[in-house]
Amino acid sequence: MADAWFDKTCRVVPNRWPSRHNVVWQICCGFSGTPPGATLAAILLEKTVFNLKSPAILSTAALAITVVFSSPVLAHAHLKSQEPAANTQVNVSPKVLKLNFSEDIEPVFTGIELTGSHHQRISTAKTELTPGMHNQLSVVLAKPLSSGRYQVKWHALSVDGHKTKGAYTFRVK
Repeated sequence: MADAWFDKTCRVVPNRWPSRHNVVWQICCGFSGTPPGATLAAILLEKTVFNLKSPAILSTAALAITVVFSSPVLAHAHLKSQEPAANTQVNVSPKVLKLNFSEDIEPVFTGIELTGSHHQRISTAKTELTPGMHNQLSVVLAKPLSSGRYQVKWHALSVDGHKTKGAYTFRVK
């Protein structure tokens, strides 16, 4: 039956398709001894229908490889949480602002700018990593904050060299 193929109803149709299609239809129709539990993916890979010369399959394979191997590259240090929390109101001025990032950060190249209600810059005393936590930045305030709205603009450099930035606000009652 080398010069024949099987159609969807498992009928033999002579000289219509190349032999690789014949093999697939034999498997689908149960003529090749393939176990009933064989998956379609295994059938396609095993019987050469998965042809890497096809532009569609080649581009899909390239995309899959790109996604799999680029996930570590996409890992930037994003702000996960902060104290005081974003868009909240606190009753008393915080003494320290804490910013928690999704991965370890470089303290020398990470910092904040704190501004008040009238966009005036508020000074901070010290910015450092929280001891034992390489993904948490602690910013000690130079003096207590008065009542009002404050904006924290932050920038971070992760240990893998990626820069991120953002901003959030909070209020002091």
